[in-house]
Amino acid sequence: MLTIITSPKGGSGVSVCAAAIAGAANAVLVDLDGDQPALLGTSPDATSTTVAQWMAPTPPPKVAEPGTLITRGDSNLDPGDADGWTRCARRLDALAMPVVVDAGCSTVPTALTGIPHQIFAVLRPCYLALHRWYRQGHHCTGVIVVDEPGRALGVDDVVRCVGAPLVAHVRWDPAIARAVDAGLLGVRRPAALAVLDALATRAL
Repeated sequence: MLTIITSPKGGSGVSVCAAAIAGAANAVLVDLDGDQPALLGTSPDATSTTVAQWMAPTPPPKVAEPGTLITRGDSNLDPGDADGWTRCARRLDALAMPVVVDAGCSTVPTALTGIPHQIFAVLRPCYLALHRWYRQGHHCTGVIVVDEPGRALGVDDVVRCVGAPLVAHVRWDPAIARAVDAGLLGVRRPAALAVLDALATRAL
């Protein structure tokens, strides 16, 4: 099962949620956005595989294991490379383990939605984010609301706009930002992210 984490607007918390879900599920984490190494405090080594290698005609040089991070790398990932994304999707689908995709706020390649999948949208109660979601005609399996104080909109407003069930309500916590800024999210997960553990089970 492919679990795709996305958002219509940057800064919503997609990479944090993707890392938390993948970590709890011991899943392969596919980083289409490019932020995961810095967020997790890791440095890709010579044996790491990149998304471009999973898209290539020849199989990637290293077999993915539970907990593996497939990095974005330095390549320009062409969303229009239908053959490459189809190869990537088939290889990910063949893995006998859960896979979480950090899609950021980019368009999810069509091939990735052609295999068994679920899409979770990460949204804050932000008018601009909701307006962009509605205008761009996105769809998802469920919505993760990152709730922050001082907003005029609430969780129910987000759910009504998206038209999908609420699957997690993450309350704003400065400890999350501190862990991200320190590159420690992979080793010191803030308690506020524990609400995402249930989604790790759904990713299996």
